[in-house]
Amino acid sequence: KQSLDLQSPEFLAYQAPELLDEHQHNEVSDVFSLGCVIYEIATGVRAFPGTSPDLVIDAIKTSRPLSPTRLVPFLPISLEQQLYEMLERDPKRRMQSASQILADLQRIRRDRTSISIKTGAHIPAATSNDWPWLFACVSLIVVLAYLIWGREQQTIVVETSNAANSMEVVVPTVLPLTTDVGMELHAVISPHGNQFAYAWQGPNDVSTNIYLRLITSSEPFQLSHSDYTEQFPCWSPDGNRIAFVRVEGQISSIVVISALGGTEQVIYELDGRITSSIDWSADGQHIAFAFRDEKSIGVTELNVRNRSIRVLVSDGSLTTRFESPAYSNDNSWLAYVRRQQLGREDIFLLSRDSGESTPLTLDHAEIRGLAWCNDSQHLIASSSRSGLPTLWRFSIEPSPPTLVAGAGINATFPSIARHDNALVHTIETAEIDIVEKSFDETDGEETILIHSSRHDFAPMLSYDGKKLAFVSNRTGFEEIWVADADGTNPEPVTALRQPLIGMPYWSSNNQQLLFASYHESHRDLYVVPAGGGRVIDATGPIDTAISGSFGRDSDYVYYRNERNETYIYNRASGKRLEPPVSGMWYTRFDPFDLDGAFFVRRNSSQEFSVHRLDLRNNTSEIPILISNGKPRSLYVDQSSLYWLESDNSVTQPGIQHLWRYDRRLKDSAQVTSLTGMMPRHYGFTIGPNGNSVIYGKLSETQTDIVLIRDFE
Repeated sequence: KQSLDLQSPEFLAYQAPELLDEHQHNEVSDVFSLGCVIYEIATGVRAFPGTSPDLVIDAIKTSRPLSPTRLVPFLPISLEQQLYEMLERDPKRRMQSASQILADLQRIRRDRTSISIKTGAHIPAATSNDWPWLFACVSLIVVLAYLIWGREQQTIVVETSNAANSMEVVVPTVLPLTTDVGMELHAVISPHGNQFAYAWQGPNDVSTNIYLRLITSSEPFQLSHSDYTEQFPCWSPDGNRIAFVRVEGQISSIVVISALGGTEQVIYELDGRITSSIDWSADGQHIAFAFRDEKSIGVTELNVRNRSIRVLVSDGSLTTRFESPAYSNDNSWLAYVRRQQLGREDIFLLSRDSGESTPLTLDHAEIRGLAWCNDSQHLIASSSRSGLPTLWRFSIEPSPPTLVAGAGINATFPSIARHDNALVHTIETAEIDIVEKSFDETDGEETILIHSSRHDFAPMLSYDGKKLAFVSNRTGFEEIWVADADGTNPEPVTALRQPLIGMPYWSSNNQQLLFASYHESHRDLYVVPAGGGRVIDATGPIDTAISGSFGRDSDYVYYRNERNETYIYNRASGKRLEPPVSGMWYTRFDPFDLDGAFFVRRNSSQEFSVHRLDLRNNTSEIPILISNGKPRSLYVDQSSLYWLESDNSVTQPGIQHLWRYDRRLKDSAQVTSLTGMMPRHYGFTIGPNGNSVIYGKLSETQTDIVLIRDFE
């Protein structure tokens, strides 16, 4: 038996708020304590964590526990609702009795259906096989609660058996490290786990700089002070220095500085882009980074001492991208992410002995950061393999991945301390609403048409102006939804449970929707009835498509394949036709002139032009001038052609300029500017009256850095 200090965080974490104010103990306060216990059984973490009594007491009195279904995505929402009722701060609004708790648990168990995870991965918590065990444990706790209610206890004891003493069970501790306003990005924990570095634009900064924080402190220390964008910090293996990336125009530099601050040293400059996080090898000799320049894309290794570089992996494809290189602690492996298309990403392992790369994953799911575990046999990566991103543990040996306890939904960019059982990651919360913005220069007001707590984007109005199709991940996976034109009565029309779905396009008769998806394990175009139903391949078995649109007849689909070749597919005959003109990048047919279409031609890597296609004569007119860069998301109505342009290539929410080409006057002009558009969500549509634009806008975003102690 081990006595506990009644003022210790371990004891206070289970106390009802009224008991902390020295009110009388009763059955309802025990309901709160029992809720804390059930919360910890279900999620693996405490409802109210804290390293000191004051932190725990403040959490109980002022904060709401993290959503259990965000910590463990496969818990039933009904259990989460019950826990919140048990953990209600106001005793009068709290569940009142153990009999009520037991009845609700029995109902949850009865209603609980078996969970089928499409990936077949082992889930360490809350799988269908675990539920009888979980229910039995909770029921036992309730029975014990019946036995002890009403008895005064002066000493809290924990009984352990000899068998239990032989194996220590450590529960991961989850602690939020930052709650600052703005975007805290690319957090990396120091080798000894006592501090972390991150990129942040502080309240008085004009740009994003590198900051340091002690784990035990709430005060950030600004390490760099330039007026340029600084990102992707990484620690030297001894913890004495930090390297990071600085972007000045078209030049990306790798800069090294002491962790105590002081003089900076630029050790490498690239006329191009360093595209993701960088990593310092365990022996301190190399820094690996992913790059993109005018000639190629790849992963490079920089020798820190002599400044020489060695390209490890490269590719000349326009659609390939490399990200997140990371050295194993024994220097045997370099892991990296290879992206074939947006969202179609896998982890590869490069042997440092042979130089050969082999895939570790074949999920084709979005990967947002990875880090090696200290045993050099496992990786922690943020993957959307089962819907929204969360942290998974992958083994380099053949075995299914497992979820990381304590890491919830939207957990990204993990970083692991080399000499400590500690991990930091970033939780991103963002709401994307579909809004309508008037073209009226006097007000230009925006009205929210579609809102949820998740992402709603890529709207497309039907040609009769009655229905609005859009993409939403409010079910956990991106699906196609259809609502009335004013945003009311939204209903899902697909249930594919795939990580990424492209913008929907209507057929001319408003009966079908065309969209891109990984429905059949590879990216292709698919068609679904506008009212929901069977999803079918839109381009047949001949080819796979990455983008496209219906032709004037919905039996014809214009598409572009992975080799950037454009074709026309006749769905009725199953034949593939050559395009009427060459160089078509993507096409939007003209529903108001069945003999015409518009298409974008790619003239070079940086130059694009828009043309009108005469389908009767298979000819194209002279290009419609594009003022700046690549046009995005062409939209055609009866009098105009619309497209988006940006001032710069953006990776964060930015400003997109909406341009209109008057088909009668044959003249183009900027109409308005749209803020808060994410690069993946460039889709827009013109309002029913032709005097507004509807688009997906990032309405609220926040990033916070979270620490998980004892995550292994």
